[in-house]
Amino acid sequence: MPSPPTGPAATARAPHRTPGTGDGSTVHGRIKDQAALRPDAPALRTMAGERLSYAELCRRAAELAGLLREDGVGPGHYVVVRMRRTPGFVVALLGILETGAAYIAVDWNWPAARVQQIIDTSRAHLLAEDGEGPGSPLVPATDRRRLSPHRPPPAAPKAPPPGRAAEATPQVDRDAPCTVFFTSGSTGEPKGSVTAHRAIVHRFVDVSYADFGPGRLVLQAAPVCWDAMTIELWSVLMNGGTSLLLDQERVVSPDLLRDLVQGAGLDTLWLTASLFNAVVDDDPLCLSGVRQVLTGGEKLSPEHIARFRAAHPAVRLVNGYGPVETAVFATTWTVGDDDAERYGQIPLGTPLPHTSVHVLTSRGTPAAPGERGEICVGGRGLALGYLARPELTEQCFVTLASGERVYRTGDTGWWHPDGVLLYGGRRDRQVKIRGQRVEPEEVERYLEGLAPVRRARVGVVRAPDGRARDLVAHCVAPDLPDAAELIAACARDLPPYLRPGQVLLHDAFPLTASGKVDARALEQLALAARPRPGTAARPRPVPVDGPLAAALAELRELLSVEVGPDDDLVALGIDSITTMRLVSRLTVRHLARVPFGAVQELRTPRAIIARAEPATAPGAGRPPTTQVTDSRVDLWLREQFSPGDPAQLIVRSFGIRPAVDRQALRTALDTLTGRHPALRTGYRMRGAAVHAEPLPDPAVPVRDVACPPRGADVPWEAPREWLAPFDLAHDAPARCLVAPVPGGSLLTLVIHHIAYDGWSEHVLLTELGAAYDAARTGRGGSTGPRPARDPVRPAPPTAQERERSRARWRRSLDGSRPLDLPPGRGDAGRRLEEIRLPVPAPDVRRLRESAAADPHITALTWYGVALHRLTGEERFSVGSYFAGRDGADEKAIGYFVRPMPVALDFRGGPPRAAVAAAARRRWAEAVAAPVLSLDDLADLAPRPSRFGLPPVFQAALAFQNAPAGELRLSGHRVERLDVPQPAAPLPLALQIWPQPDGGWDARVQADPTLVDRAILPRLAAHLVDELHQPPAHDAPR
Repeated sequence: MPSPPTGPAATARAPHRTPGTGDGSTVHGRIKDQAALRPDAPALRTMAGERLSYAELCRRAAELAGLLREDGVGPGHYVVVRMRRTPGFVVALLGILETGAAYIAVDWNWPAARVQQIIDTSRAHLLAEDGEGPGSPLVPATDRRRLSPHRPPPAAPKAPPPGRAAEATPQVDRDAPCTVFFTSGSTGEPKGSVTAHRAIVHRFVDVSYADFGPGRLVLQAAPVCWDAMTIELWSVLMNGGTSLLLDQERVVSPDLLRDLVQGAGLDTLWLTASLFNAVVDDDPLCLSGVRQVLTGGEKLSPEHIARFRAAHPAVRLVNGYGPVETAVFATTWTVGDDDAERYGQIPLGTPLPHTSVHVLTSRGTPAAPGERGEICVGGRGLALGYLARPELTEQCFVTLASGERVYRTGDTGWWHPDGVLLYGGRRDRQVKIRGQRVEPEEVERYLEGLAPVRRARVGVVRAPDGRARDLVAHCVAPDLPDAAELIAACARDLPPYLRPGQVLLHDAFPLTASGKVDARALEQLALAARPRPGTAARPRPVPVDGPLAAALAELRELLSVEVGPDDDLVALGIDSITTMRLVSRLTVRHLARVPFGAVQELRTPRAIIARAEPATAPGAGRPPTTQVTDSRVDLWLREQFSPGDPAQLIVRSFGIRPAVDRQALRTALDTLTGRHPALRTGYRMRGAAVHAEPLPDPAVPVRDVACPPRGADVPWEAPREWLAPFDLAHDAPARCLVAPVPGGSLLTLVIHHIAYDGWSEHVLLTELGAAYDAARTGRGGSTGPRPARDPVRPAPPTAQERERSRARWRRSLDGSRPLDLPPGRGDAGRRLEEIRLPVPAPDVRRLRESAAADPHITALTWYGVALHRLTGEERFSVGSYFAGRDGADEKAIGYFVRPMPVALDFRGGPPRAAVAAAARRRWAEAVAAPVLSLDDLADLAPRPSRFGLPPVFQAALAFQNAPAGELRLSGHRVERLDVPQPAAPLPLALQIWPQPDGGWDARVQADPTLVDRAILPRLAAHLVDELHQPPAHDAPR
C-alpha cells in the first residue's frame, strides 16, 4: 500500500462489524467490581497451592498503590516491572493501575541492556524485586524513582499533603494508557504499543468466543512481556474466574498439562500455534478434561487441528487473530470439523464487538470478496500509538476517508463470500517465531552496531511445514576469525527469540545481477554451513544404551538429523518448543526427568542425560493390571472360536546358504525373546476378562523338518503341519522351522498375530540378524536400547471413556449396512485367492489428485468406490488398520494395531474428494477415540446378512507403509521367499505396499470359503477401471 487510503473509494464497501455491548470501565475497576460481587472467590492460585481471593488481591493492590502514590507515581507515568510470576507480581500491576499510571512488564530473563533501553525510552519508574534478574543493575529514568513491591504499609495511614486530597485516589479514564507491550521493530529499536484500558475491557468483557467467568481456571504461562498474558490474566480477573500462575522455572509440556487438568482442574488455556502443534504431536490426550482452548499467533495447521478435534470433539477450540496494536484479538473463529475443506485453511474468523476489519487493495480501496489486500483494523481495541515514536505512529495508524482510524497490520488476507476473513501472508519480512513477533531488520541494525560488523543480513530458518523456526545471521566482518564474539554479544543484549541460532561470516555478500544482496544465495550458504552431526570425523562410536540412547533416538526424530552423544544441540538449532518435547518424551516414555534449563545449559546429550533423575511413570500409583482391553482380545477370541485359524498366522521363509548355524540361531532367538515381552507372554481367561501373563518357559522352539518336494513352477507354500495351532495360554507365540536344502537351509518363522504386526517385521529381522552375528563371533549384541514398552498395556478405559467412545462409534456407524456378498463354497479347502495389481506411480498421482488426500485415505477411497460398484451398497464400512504405536514402541515386537471401521457414504453420488474428506475426518476421530475392541464394536455395527461373515466389516484395506524388513546374516547369502499368506484375513481384503518409485504393489484377496470366488476378478476389474477415470470423475449415483 503506497500511501494511507483516502478518497471516496475507501468507503465503497462497509467494513465487517460485529454488534456487541461493553462498558467503559478500567481494568482495575472491573476487578474491583468482581471483588464486591464475590470477595472470597479465588482470584489467583499458584502451583504450590497458594490462593489469593478477590478481596485480598484488591486490598493488597490498594495498599501498594498508596505507597506508590507517595513516591510520586500517578497518571501519565509508566512503571517498568521486573518480577517473577507470583501473586505479588499481579498485586504490583494492579497497584500501578490504581495510581493512574501504566505498567510495562518485562521478562525476568531479558538482558539488562534491553530493559534499560525500555526504561529510558518510556521515561519510566522501575519496580523490581531484590535480585532483579540477569545483567548489570538497572536504574530508573531521570526524575523517576526506583520502587519496591515489598515495603510494609505504614503503621497508620498518612494524611495526604495539603492540596493533594483530591489526587489521592485519581479517577482513571477508560482511554488512559493501561500497559505498553514492546515488540521487535524494523527500524532497529523495539517499539512500544500503548494499550488503553478500554481496549482490554472490550476484548474480554461481554464476549461470546470464550467463557472467562466464575468457575473457570485459566493457566497464566505466557511471558509477562507479551500481549498474550492479558488472555490468561486480565480476561479472567475481569470476569470472576481464577488465574493459575505457572511457576517461573516450569515450562508448558504435555505431562504438566495432564497434571494440571487432572489434578488442579485446569479447564481453559491459551497455546501458541507452535506449542499447540507440539502438544498434539506428542500427547493430544493430555488435554482430556479441558473445556476450551484458545490458539493463534501463527497460521494454524489443519492437520493438527483435525487431530485435536478428533480427540476432543466437545472442546471449544478458538483461533484468535490480531496484532498487539489491536489488543490481542481483532477476530476470532470457533473451529469446526470442515473448516479446512470449506475454506482451504483455518479462518481468522469475524471481528469482535466494537471492532472493524477492512481488507484494502494497494489503491486503498476495499477489496471484493476473494480479492487479496492488506488487513486493517479499527475500533475500540486499537492502541493509542507507539510510545515516544510519533513518526512511526503516523505511518502505521492511518485515517480512512470515512474518518475512521485504523491500524495497518502488514498482514494480507481476503474475505470469503460468507463473510469470513482468511489469511494470505505478510507484506514485509516480519515473521513469528514461537508466537513472538520478529523483525529481522532489528537484529540487522543491532549487529551492524557492533564494531567488527560492516554489514548484516538476517534470514529465516523454516521448519518442513513452512513455520519460521529460527534466525540465521550473515555478517561481513573480515577482521573476525570466527563468530564467537558475535554470538556472545547477541546472548548478552538480545532476548532469546531475537538471537540468531546460526551466525555466518562472509568477506562480502553475494549480489544479484542488479547489484542487490542475493538472499537465495545466502540461504543456500546457510544450508550448506549447518552442522551435520554424524558426518564429522570423530572417534569410533561407542555403543550407548539406556536413557542416552533413548535421548539420541528422540532427538533424531525431533531435529531430523543424526545426533551424536557429544553434539552441541544449541548449534543444531534446538529451540524452546523442541526442548519441551524432548524433556516431555524423556519423562513420559523413558522415565528420565531432565530439567528444562539443562538442555540449553549443558548442550550435549551426554551431559544432559548425566543430569537426569528417575521419573515416575504416568499413572503410577494405580493398581497394576494384566487385563487386556486392546485389539489382542479380538485375536484371542478368534483363536478360541476357530483354533488354528491360518488367517491369524504370519509365515516368513528364507533360503540360507551355506547352512544356518543352529546354536547361533538358538542364541539369537533367546536374545529376541529376552528383549521383547510379546514373545514371552501368554493369554488366558480369568473371570470375565482376558489377561496377559509371563510364560514360564518362553523359549521359541527350533524344529528340524523336511522340506516337501514341489515342482519348479509351483509357488512355495508352508505345509499344513507347519501351521499347527498355538496354545496361547502355554506356548510361545512363535516357532522356527529349519529344513535342509541343497547347499544350505530353508528357515521358516511362523508367528501368531497376537505377538506380531507389520511394524514388527523390520525390528525382528534386523535384530535377529544382529543377534545371530553376535552369537557366532562371540561378541556382545549391538541391537540397540531395549524397547521401553511393557507387556502390560495402559489401563482399561474408564466407564465414562468407554461410554463416550461407544456413543461416538454409534453415531459414526449409524445408517451403514453390511456388504451383501455371495456365499463361498464353505469347505475347508484353500483359504486364499489373490490377484496382483501393480499400480504405476502416474496412476497413484491421478488417484491422489482425484481424492485430494494422503496415500492411505486415497487408497481407502479407491477401494470403497470399487466395493460400491461391486455391491451397489451406498453406505457401508471398510476396515482399516492404525499402527497404534508411539515413539517408544517403534523398536518393539508386538501387536499394537487397532482395526477400525471407516463408514463410507456414496448417497447422492458425491465426488471422490468429498468421500475422501469424510473418510479422513472419520479416520482421525477413530484414531483419537479410546480403544474399543471389535467385539465391543460388533454390538454397535449392523448385523451381516448371513452367518459366518465378520460382524463389523466384511472388507478391509491394509496399507503396508511400515519400514521394510531384511534378514542379513554375516557369512551367508539370504534369499527371501515370496510366501503367500496361509489364508485371507477377511472375506475381501486389499493389501497395498508403497514402492520406492511412488507406485503401489496392490493385491486384492478373497477367502473363497466365505465368498464366491467369482467376485474377486469383478472387484479387481472395478479397481482397474477406477485407475483410468479422469480426476474430475464423480462416484456413480
